[in-house]
Amino acid sequence: MAPKVSIIVPVYNGEKFIKRTLASILDQCLSSIEVIVINDGSTDRTLEEIATLKDQRLRVISKVNQGVSSARNLGIKEATGAYIGFVDADDRIAKELYEELYNASVEKKVDVVVSGLLIEKNGAFIHKESLLQPNKIYSNADFKNEVLVRYLSVENLDLLSVVNKIYKRSFLLKYSILFDETLALEEDGMFNLAVYTQMDTLLGIPYQGYYYLENASSATRDFVNNDIIDRLVQKFNYDYPESIQQGFSHAEIRSFKSSRLIYSICFILFSLSKYKMSRKDKNKFIDTIMNEPVVLLAAQNLNAHYVRQSSKFERVIASFIKQDRRFMIKALVAVLTIIQKMKLMDLIRKLN
Repeated sequence: MAPKVSIIVPVYNGEKFIKRTLASILDQCLSSIEVIVINDGSTDRTLEEIATLKDQRLRVISKVNQGVSSARNLGIKEATGAYIGFVDADDRIAKELYEELYNASVEKKVDVVVSGLLIEKNGAFIHKESLLQPNKIYSNADFKNEVLVRYLSVENLDLLSVVNKIYKRSFLLKYSILFDETLALEEDGMFNLAVYTQMDTLLGIPYQGYYYLENASSATRDFVNNDIIDRLVQKFNYDYPESIQQGFSHAEIRSFKSSRLIYSICFILFSLSKYKMSRKDKNKFIDTIMNEPVVLLAAQNLNAHYVRQSSKFERVIASFIKQDRRFMIKALVAVLTIIQKMKLMDLIRKLN
Protein backbone atom coordinates (compact mmCIF):
# COMPACT_ATOMS: atom_id res chain seq x y z
CA MET A 1 0.00 0.00 0.00
CA ALA A 2 1.30 3.44 -0.94
CA PRO A 3 2.24 5.71 1.97
CA LYS A 4 0.01 8.63 2.86
CA VAL A 5 2.88 11.14 2.83
CA SER A 6 6.30 11.15 1.18
CA ILE A 7 8.75 13.32 3.15
CA ILE A 8 11.73 14.53 1.12
CA VAL A 9 14.96 15.45 2.91
CA PRO A 10 17.81 16.86 0.79
CA VAL A 11 21.17 16.75 2.54
CA TYR A 12 24.70 17.88 1.79
CA ASN A 13 27.41 17.33 4.41
CA GLY A 14 24.87 17.10 7.21
CA GLU A 15 26.69 14.73 9.55
CA LYS A 16 26.10 16.99 12.56
CA PHE A 17 22.32 17.18 12.23
CA ILE A 18 20.91 14.52 9.91
CA LYS A 19 20.46 11.75 12.47
CA ARG A 20 18.55 14.05 14.85
CA THR A 21 16.38 15.34 12.01
CA LEU A 22 15.54 11.91 10.65
CA ALA A 23 14.78 10.58 14.12
CA SER A 24 12.16 13.30 14.59
CA ILE A 25 10.59 12.39 11.23
CA LEU A 26 10.51 8.66 11.86
CA ASP A 27 8.88 9.34 15.24
CA GLN A 28 5.78 10.84 13.60
CA CYS A 29 2.33 9.94 14.94
CA LEU A 30 1.37 9.38 11.31
CA SER A 31 3.12 6.08 10.64
CA SER A 32 2.14 5.71 6.97
CA ILE A 33 5.04 7.73 5.59
CA GLU A 34 8.08 7.23 3.41
CA VAL A 35 11.20 9.27 4.08
CA ILE A 36 13.27 9.94 0.98
CA VAL A 37 16.74 11.25 1.79
CA ILE A 38 18.52 12.72 -1.23
CA ASN A 39 22.24 12.69 -0.49
CA ASP A 40 23.49 15.54 -2.69
CA GLY A 41 27.11 14.47 -3.02
CA SER A 42 28.08 14.64 0.66
CA THR A 43 31.79 14.27 1.39
CA ASP A 44 31.55 13.89 5.17
CA ARG A 45 30.02 11.12 7.33
CA THR A 46 26.40 11.86 6.41
CA LEU A 47 25.77 8.40 4.93
CA GLU A 48 27.37 6.67 7.91
CA GLU A 49 25.12 8.61 10.29
CA ILE A 50 22.02 7.71 8.29
CA ALA A 51 23.03 4.04 8.21
CA THR A 52 22.66 3.83 12.01
CA LEU A 53 18.90 4.34 11.62
CA LYS A 54 17.09 1.09 10.84
CA ASP A 55 13.62 1.74 9.46
CA GLN A 56 12.06 0.23 6.34
CA ARG A 57 10.28 3.54 5.63
CA LEU A 58 13.64 5.23 5.07
CA ARG A 59 15.10 5.42 1.54
CA VAL A 60 18.45 6.97 0.68
CA ILE A 61 19.29 8.07 -2.85
CA SER A 62 22.78 9.42 -3.60
CA LYS A 63 23.58 11.74 -6.48
CA VAL A 64 26.29 14.16 -7.58
CA ASN A 65 26.16 17.57 -5.93
CA GLN A 66 23.80 19.85 -7.91
CA GLY A 67 22.09 21.84 -5.18
CA VAL A 68 18.95 21.66 -3.06
CA SER A 69 16.52 22.24 -5.94
CA SER A 70 17.91 19.35 -7.95
CA ALA A 71 17.78 17.13 -4.86
CA ARG A 72 14.16 18.04 -4.08
CA ASN A 73 13.12 17.51 -7.71
CA LEU A 74 14.59 14.01 -7.64
CA GLY A 75 12.66 13.38 -4.44
CA ILE A 76 9.40 14.49 -6.06
CA LYS A 77 9.99 12.13 -8.98
CA GLU A 78 10.76 9.23 -6.61
CA ALA A 79 7.84 9.87 -4.24
CA THR A 80 4.92 7.42 -4.10
CA GLY A 81 2.79 8.98 -1.35
CA ALA A 82 -0.57 10.71 -1.84
CA TYR A 83 0.99 13.88 -0.42
CA ILE A 84 4.49 15.34 -0.41
CA GLY A 85 6.28 17.23 2.35
CA PHE A 86 9.79 18.63 2.74
CA VAL A 87 12.14 18.81 5.73
CA ASP A 88 15.55 20.52 5.80
CA ALA A 89 18.40 18.33 7.02
CA ASP A 90 19.30 20.60 9.97
CA ASP A 91 15.81 21.16 11.44
CA ARG A 92 13.38 19.02 13.45
CA ILE A 93 9.64 18.52 13.60
CA ALA A 94 7.01 17.79 16.24
CA LYS A 95 5.54 14.28 16.38
CA GLU A 96 2.10 15.50 15.35
CA LEU A 97 3.13 17.64 12.36
CA TYR A 98 2.29 15.33 9.48
CA GLU A 99 -0.75 13.88 11.21
CA GLU A 100 -2.16 17.42 11.53
CA LEU A 101 -1.32 18.31 7.94
CA TYR A 102 -2.59 15.05 6.46
CA ASN A 103 -5.85 14.95 8.41
CA ALA A 104 -6.64 18.55 7.47
CA SER A 105 -5.93 17.89 3.80
CA VAL A 106 -8.10 14.77 3.64
CA GLU A 107 -10.95 16.30 5.64
CA LYS A 108 -11.09 19.53 3.64
CA LYS A 109 -10.08 18.01 0.26
CA VAL A 110 -7.52 20.72 -0.59
CA ASP A 111 -4.40 20.77 -2.73
CA VAL A 112 -2.17 22.43 -0.13
CA VAL A 113 -2.17 22.69 3.66
CA VAL A 114 -0.05 25.36 5.39
CA SER A 115 0.99 25.21 9.04
CA GLY A 116 3.02 27.68 11.09
CA LEU A 117 6.81 27.82 11.37
CA LEU A 118 8.55 28.05 14.72
CA ILE A 119 11.74 30.04 14.20
CA GLU A 120 14.63 29.80 16.67
CA LYS A 121 15.82 33.18 17.91
CA ASN A 122 18.44 33.31 20.67
CA GLY A 123 17.43 29.92 22.02
CA ALA A 124 13.66 30.50 21.98
CA PHE A 125 11.07 29.68 19.30
CA ILE A 126 8.75 32.31 17.92
CA HIS A 127 5.95 32.26 15.37
CA LYS A 128 5.44 35.32 13.21
CA GLU A 129 1.93 36.28 12.23
CA SER A 130 0.60 34.43 9.20
CA LEU A 131 -1.00 36.11 6.20
CA LEU A 132 -3.71 33.43 6.19
CA GLN A 133 -6.91 33.32 8.19
CA PRO A 134 -6.88 30.12 10.28
CA ASN A 135 -9.06 27.25 9.04
CA LYS A 136 -10.21 29.18 5.98
CA ILE A 137 -10.27 27.33 2.67
CA TYR A 138 -8.96 29.65 -0.03
CA SER A 139 -10.00 29.16 -3.63
CA ASN A 140 -7.56 30.27 -6.31
CA ALA A 141 -9.53 33.51 -6.73
CA ASP A 142 -9.71 34.10 -2.94
CA PHE A 143 -5.96 33.69 -2.60
CA LYS A 144 -5.23 36.04 -5.49
CA ASN A 145 -7.59 38.73 -4.20
CA GLU A 146 -6.77 38.49 -0.49
CA VAL A 147 -3.24 37.16 -0.10
CA LEU A 148 -1.15 37.13 -3.28
CA VAL A 149 -0.14 40.82 -3.36
CA ARG A 150 0.98 40.64 0.27
CA TYR A 151 2.88 37.42 -0.41
CA LEU A 152 4.68 38.98 -3.36
CA SER A 153 5.64 42.18 -1.54
CA VAL A 154 6.32 40.96 2.01
CA GLU A 155 8.65 38.21 3.23
CA ASN A 156 6.39 35.83 5.18
CA LEU A 157 8.05 32.52 6.01
CA ASP A 158 4.79 30.66 6.62
CA LEU A 159 3.91 31.15 2.95
CA LEU A 160 7.43 31.38 1.53
CA SER A 161 8.88 28.14 2.88
CA VAL A 162 8.03 24.64 1.63
CA VAL A 163 8.86 22.82 4.86
CA ASN A 164 5.68 23.62 6.83
CA LYS A 165 3.26 22.29 4.21
CA ILE A 166 2.00 19.24 2.39
CA TYR A 167 1.13 19.23 -1.28
CA LYS A 168 -1.14 16.79 -3.05
CA ARG A 169 1.24 14.82 -5.25
CA SER A 170 -1.26 14.47 -8.09
CA PHE A 171 -1.59 18.27 -8.17
CA LEU A 172 2.18 18.81 -8.45
CA LEU A 173 2.42 16.20 -11.22
CA LYS A 174 -0.59 17.57 -13.12
CA TYR A 175 1.01 21.01 -13.45
CA SER A 176 4.61 19.75 -13.59
CA ILE A 177 5.55 21.93 -10.63
CA LEU A 178 9.22 21.54 -9.77
CA PHE A 179 11.98 23.67 -8.25
CA ASP A 180 13.90 25.99 -10.58
CA GLU A 181 17.42 24.55 -10.56
CA THR A 182 18.91 27.77 -11.98
CA LEU A 183 18.08 29.76 -8.84
CA ALA A 184 20.66 30.17 -6.06
CA LEU A 185 18.20 31.92 -3.72
CA GLU A 186 14.49 31.69 -2.95
CA GLU A 187 13.88 28.37 -4.65
CA ASP A 188 11.05 27.86 -2.15
CA GLY A 189 9.41 31.16 -3.06
CA MET A 190 9.29 30.49 -6.79
CA PHE A 191 8.09 26.91 -6.25
CA ASN A 192 5.29 28.15 -4.03
CA LEU A 193 4.40 30.96 -6.41
CA ALA A 194 3.74 28.32 -9.07
CA VAL A 195 1.67 26.40 -6.50
CA TYR A 196 -0.37 29.42 -5.37
CA THR A 197 -1.21 30.52 -8.89
CA GLN A 198 -2.34 27.08 -10.06
CA MET A 199 -3.89 25.36 -7.04
CA ASP A 200 -7.66 25.00 -6.71
CA THR A 201 -7.84 25.16 -2.92
CA LEU A 202 -5.51 25.89 0.01
CA LEU A 203 -6.01 25.67 3.77
CA GLY A 204 -4.08 27.33 6.59
CA ILE A 205 -4.25 25.59 9.97
CA PRO A 206 -3.52 27.16 13.39
CA TYR A 207 -0.81 24.66 14.28
CA GLN A 208 2.96 25.08 14.52
CA GLY A 209 5.09 21.95 14.50
CA TYR A 210 8.11 22.69 12.35
CA TYR A 211 11.19 23.91 14.23
CA TYR A 212 13.43 26.04 12.01
CA LEU A 213 16.73 25.88 13.85
CA GLU A 214 19.54 28.43 13.93
CA ASN A 215 22.62 27.13 12.18
CA ALA A 216 25.50 29.49 11.54
CA SER A 217 26.83 27.39 8.67
CA SER A 218 23.60 27.57 6.66
CA ALA A 219 24.03 29.22 3.27
CA THR A 220 21.03 31.47 3.90
CA ARG A 221 22.16 32.52 7.37
CA ASP A 222 25.90 33.04 6.84
CA PHE A 223 25.23 35.92 4.45
CA VAL A 224 28.66 37.59 4.40
CA ASN A 225 30.48 34.51 3.16
CA ASN A 226 27.90 33.41 0.60
CA ASP A 227 27.77 36.18 -2.04
CA ILE A 228 24.38 37.17 -0.73
CA ILE A 229 24.22 40.48 -2.60
CA ASP A 230 24.94 38.81 -5.95
CA ARG A 231 22.26 36.25 -5.17
CA LEU A 232 19.72 38.92 -4.23
CA VAL A 233 20.42 40.73 -7.50
CA GLN A 234 19.90 37.47 -9.38
CA LYS A 235 16.59 37.05 -7.55
CA PHE A 236 15.55 40.62 -8.44
CA ASN A 237 16.41 40.10 -12.11
CA TYR A 238 14.59 36.77 -12.32
CA ASP A 239 11.79 36.90 -14.88
CA TYR A 240 8.58 35.35 -13.59
CA PRO A 241 7.16 32.82 -16.09
CA GLU A 242 4.00 34.06 -17.77
CA SER A 243 2.02 31.26 -16.16
CA ILE A 244 2.49 32.79 -12.70
CA GLN A 245 2.31 36.51 -13.48
CA GLN A 246 -1.46 36.51 -12.83
CA GLY A 247 -2.14 39.59 -14.93
CA PHE A 248 0.09 41.90 -12.90
CA SER A 249 1.72 44.67 -14.90
CA HIS A 250 5.49 44.94 -15.34
CA ALA A 251 5.51 47.91 -12.94
CA GLU A 252 3.58 45.97 -10.29
CA ILE A 253 5.90 42.99 -10.51
CA ARG A 254 8.90 45.32 -10.24
CA SER A 255 7.38 46.87 -7.11
CA PHE A 256 6.94 43.40 -5.57
CA LYS A 257 10.56 42.49 -6.31
CA SER A 258 11.76 45.88 -5.05
CA SER A 259 9.94 45.50 -1.76
CA ARG A 260 11.32 42.05 -1.10
CA LEU A 261 14.83 43.17 -1.99
CA ILE A 262 14.71 46.12 0.41
CA TYR A 263 13.24 43.88 3.11
CA SER A 264 16.18 41.49 2.60
CA ILE A 265 18.70 44.34 2.68
CA CYS A 266 17.20 45.57 5.96
CA PHE A 267 17.39 42.06 7.41
CA ILE A 268 21.04 41.81 6.34
CA LEU A 269 21.93 45.20 7.83
CA PHE A 270 20.21 44.37 11.10
CA SER A 271 21.99 40.99 11.20
CA LEU A 272 25.28 42.69 10.38
CA SER A 273 25.14 44.43 13.74
CA LYS A 274 25.39 40.99 15.39
CA TYR A 275 28.02 39.60 13.01
CA LYS A 276 31.52 39.13 14.40
CA MET A 277 33.65 41.30 12.14
CA SER A 278 35.49 44.59 12.39
CA ARG A 279 33.74 47.91 11.89
CA LYS A 280 35.97 48.50 8.85
CA ASP A 281 34.82 45.25 7.24
CA LYS A 282 31.20 46.00 8.08
CA ASN A 283 31.51 49.37 6.38
CA LYS A 284 33.11 47.73 3.36
CA PHE A 285 30.19 45.30 3.17
CA ILE A 286 27.72 48.21 3.36
CA ASP A 287 29.59 49.88 0.48
CA THR A 288 29.14 46.67 -1.53
CA ILE A 289 25.40 46.92 -0.96
CA MET A 290 25.21 50.60 -1.80
CA ASN A 291 27.33 50.25 -4.94
CA GLU A 292 24.80 47.85 -6.46
CA PRO A 293 22.50 49.86 -8.84
CA VAL A 294 19.61 47.44 -8.34
CA VAL A 295 19.42 48.40 -4.64
CA LEU A 296 18.82 52.07 -5.45
CA LEU A 297 16.29 51.11 -8.13
CA ALA A 298 14.42 48.96 -5.63
CA ALA A 299 14.28 51.70 -2.99
CA GLN A 300 12.65 53.97 -5.57
CA ASN A 301 9.96 51.47 -6.58
CA LEU A 302 8.50 50.07 -3.37
CA ASN A 303 5.03 48.54 -3.34
CA ALA A 304 2.43 50.60 -1.45
CA HIS A 305 1.36 47.63 0.68
CA TYR A 306 4.93 46.99 1.76
CA VAL A 307 5.44 50.66 2.67
CA ARG A 308 2.30 50.67 4.83
CA GLN A 309 3.30 47.61 6.85
CA SER A 310 7.08 48.13 6.99
CA SER A 311 8.84 48.84 10.27
CA LYS A 312 10.44 52.15 11.19
CA PHE A 313 13.86 50.58 10.62
CA GLU A 314 12.89 49.53 7.08
CA ARG A 315 11.51 52.97 6.24
CA VAL A 316 14.63 54.69 7.54
CA ILE A 317 16.94 52.37 5.59
CA ALA A 318 14.92 52.83 2.38
CA SER A 319 15.13 56.60 2.78
CA PHE A 320 18.90 56.49 3.37
CA ILE A 321 19.38 54.28 0.29
CA LYS A 322 17.38 56.62 -1.94
CA GLN A 323 19.50 59.55 -0.76
CA ASP A 324 22.76 57.54 -0.93
CA ARG A 325 23.41 58.39 2.70
CA ARG A 326 25.59 55.37 3.30
CA PHE A 327 27.41 57.13 6.13
CA MET A 328 24.12 57.20 8.03
CA ILE A 329 23.59 53.48 7.41
CA LYS A 330 27.11 52.77 8.66
CA ALA A 331 26.45 54.88 11.76
CA LEU A 332 23.14 53.10 12.39
CA VAL A 333 24.74 49.66 12.12
CA ALA A 334 27.50 50.80 14.49
CA VAL A 335 24.91 51.98 17.02
CA LEU A 336 22.99 48.71 16.72
CA THR A 337 26.24 46.80 17.30
CA ILE A 338 26.75 48.69 20.58
CA ILE A 339 23.14 48.09 21.56
CA GLN A 340 23.52 44.37 20.87
CA LYS A 341 26.54 44.26 23.15
CA MET A 342 24.60 46.08 25.87
CA LYS A 343 21.70 43.59 25.60
CA LEU A 344 19.17 46.35 24.86
CA MET A 345 17.77 44.87 21.64
CA ASP A 346 14.47 43.69 23.16
CA LEU A 347 13.71 47.28 24.13
CA ILE A 348 14.55 48.50 20.62
CA ARG A 349 12.24 45.91 19.06
CA LYS A 350 9.35 47.09 21.23
CA LEU A 351 9.94 50.70 20.20
CA ASN A 352 10.09 49.70 16.53
